[in-house]
Amino acid sequence: MPDPIIAAPGSAELKLLPIPSDWIISGEPEARGRELTRSCDLTTYLVAWECTPGQFHWYYDQDEIAVIHSGELFIRSNESDECRVTAGDVVYFRAGTSYIWRVTQTVRKVAVLRMGIPMWLGLSFKVWNKIRRMTGLASPPPMAASAEMIYPSPSPKG
Repeated sequence: MPDPIIAAPGSAELKLLPIPSDWIISGEPEARGRELTRSCDLTTYLVAWECTPGQFHWYYDQDEIAVIHSGELFIRSNESDECRVTAGDVVYFRAGTSYIWRVTQTVRKVAVLRMGIPMWLGLSFKVWNKIRRMTGLASPPPMAASAEMIYPSPSPKG
């Protein structure tokens, strides 16, 4: 089994990733980022990203789950009120959505980005994996195998 990849977002060297000028609403936000690792199938990757104060539109063409490492920002969509996000918060952005970001303190995040696949293909994989498990050609899902590790049975006293 390969060793896990350890990423230290607080110390990752980031490169300049300019925000398109037509996305900027106010201020001079400067974004920096870096890809930390990518999945074997190239559909999912982990990034570290930071941005200085300013206000801008952000458009998501992939699903993103982000953990805010430091800083403070406020996000809103056209349909929602502004929401405060700070260090330790986890945020999910669905592909195809857009938000207005208002960064008040330089924000740093670690994010998992996932490229979508067509629904029919995803369902095909689920059916294929189910058939493999039912016929004994595949192991049970990892979470099923590790349930005993998470919730061990009490040992008999004696």
